Amino acid sequence: LPDGRVPTDMMAARQLSPIVGLVCGILLIAGQLEAVEYVALGDTAVLSCGLTQLGGLALTWIKDGPPAVSVANYRAGMVTTGPGYAGRATINDNGFLLLANVHYADEGVYRCRVILSDFTALADVRVELQIAVAP
Repeated sequence: LPDGRVPTDMMAARQLSPIVGLVCGILLIAGQLEAVEYVALGDTAVLSCGLTQLGGLALTWIKDGPPAVSVANYRAGMVTTGPGYAGRATINDNGFLLLANVHYADEGVYRCRVILSDFTALADVRVELQIAVAP
């Protein structure tokens, strides 16, 4: 938040959306969109890839780190999840990653990669997920 406080719930985190949207729109032109999303422990994280709809595109969400881990993939209307994310991760029709029951191990940088049918990457988006802690 502008005054330096950390949001402690999803509603407070959504107050950041107008600011993130403005910054994201500028950075998307450069091919990379960056944002920080705060979520309370045990809540559902909603990470945006900056799309309005998937249509015929394929999409993959990866958690950075050594090693990088596949979180969820969307192709032809089907969602598959990576190891450790079954039952917790899904991708909606707008490319949002929904990660349920967030815990500390989920903190980190997530990448959304949008892919054409010929496997050409259209965008590589980075979103950092942080657990919001009440003061």
